[in-house]
Amino acid sequence: MTQARAQAERMHAVELLTEFGATDRIDVLSQVADLADERLIGWQYWAYKNWRDPTTESQTSGGQSLFTHDEDLSSVKLDKLRVLSRTYPQATAGIPQALSFDPDTGAFSYRYAPRAASGPTEIFVPVALHYPAGYTVSVTGARVISDADASPLVVENLPGATEVTVTLARR
Repeated sequence: MTQARAQAERMHAVELLTEFGATDRIDVLSQVADLADERLIGWQYWAYKNWRDPTTESQTSGGQSLFTHDEDLSSVKLDKLRVLSRTYPQATAGIPQALSFDPDTGAFSYRYAPRAASGPTEIFVPVALHYPAGYTVSVTGARVISDADASPLVVENLPGATEVTVTLARR
């Protein structure tokens, strides 16, 4: 990821982690997603389903897929889903500074430097998966404008704010 950042800077581009996760090892998936959050790098998981892909090694083990059986949506691998379906900012009215999410506890923290924007900050919240009884939200430098327990959580920067922090916790 350090090399990817250096290359992105040389190209005046942003990083995007693509096609990772052809494994059922939850520790590996969690480590990669956490590192991407820490470095504020967007990512795309490799495989929703196996689709009988002849180019992959894990075809026999099914390690890529989010499902035990591709044809059966009820066979979702819940531990894998909990790591990959994360609370995250979809749109930010400012410059991101720090991001973290703990899939075990649902604890989410996001900090950004607000900027004038044509819209609010929107944060995707996987309510049913990580916050089945709802969530509590704490915000500084902005105010919540969405309904309680909504997804997305929508916040609007306060005039004169120099920093916005948003934290979520399970109720």
